[in-house]
Amino acid sequence: MLRVKSFALVPTPPQCRAVKPSPNPDSDPGDAAPTKGGGRTPPAEAVSHLPQSIKEGARIDHILTSSGLATHATSAAVLQPPELDYASDHYPAMAEFSFPGQESGATAMRIITYNVLEGILQDRERGDRIATWLTRVQPDIVAFQELNGFTPDRLRHYARRWGHHHSTLLKEDGYSTGLTANRPIAPIRRVREGFWHGLLCARTWGIWFYVIHFAPKSDRHAIRESEAQRVLAEISREIRQGDPVILLGDFNSLSPRDYPNYDGPYIQPIKQFLDAGFIDLVYEKRTGAKCLHSMPTPLIKTQIPPHTS
Repeated sequence: MLRVKSFALVPTPPQCRAVKPSPNPDSDPGDAAPTKGGGRTPPAEAVSHLPQSIKEGARIDHILTSSGLATHATSAAVLQPPELDYASDHYPAMAEFSFPGQESGATAMRIITYNVLEGILQDRERGDRIATWLTRVQPDIVAFQELNGFTPDRLRHYARRWGHHHSTLLKEDGYSTGLTANRPIAPIRRVREGFWHGLLCARTWGIWFYVIHFAPKSDRHAIRESEAQRVLAEISREIRQGDPVILLGDFNSLSPRDYPNYDGPYIQPIKQFLDAGFIDLVYEKRTGAKCLHSMPTPLIKTQIPPHTS
């Protein structure tokens, strides 16, 4: 997460709600301090120079697509489903696509990215709620970040609960990422060198998915910029061949599309992808609610009231 730690949409409209923090024994000291009643407060020294809009909450979870694929996107949003308790200080993001005329007959694709916070906190009840929600919304592909403590078998069995019989895990140590799908996943590439957490690259539904989890903390701009450059190098072959690509996950970076006063190193990783022709789907295709925050701060509780309908 950037401590200053990526749609038919679900029936419940998106909401902005506070989160309940949990201690992270492996996180960098001082990244965030828990606050009473939920939410994480970025350390003052990390946010004192930021625009007020960033202090109130930021979108650091993104879904970026190659330009050709973006033409098939029908909707995108940051979601706050009532089933989830937001122990994680991230909200899931979702996008929907329509592919008319495919021989398989499956003309729609729904994808979700969700940072579940440190292996779902090893909390079985919370894991059950997440599985129940995913069963309800029936995504075709789910990208996870922070699958701490997961093994390939554990992810495989977990994914079957929402009907996904295909899955892959980046690694079994530290802050892992993973991908589950209702179609076969192959080929798969796992890149550790040059990335803070690693990069999971996998193909399903005829699309290359790159599951992102860039370096945390607000003072690691250069590392995140380097990670973005390495991702662009990794996808260069797919782009040259005209293969569709989706980058999704926790970029720990801000999108310059969200606010005109975003500038400087916080936006550089996303700016690199936009300059390379990628499309910020949550910005371009969002429907319904105006809330773009995927990482709330305590100020959100009072400044953005939740939807009740």
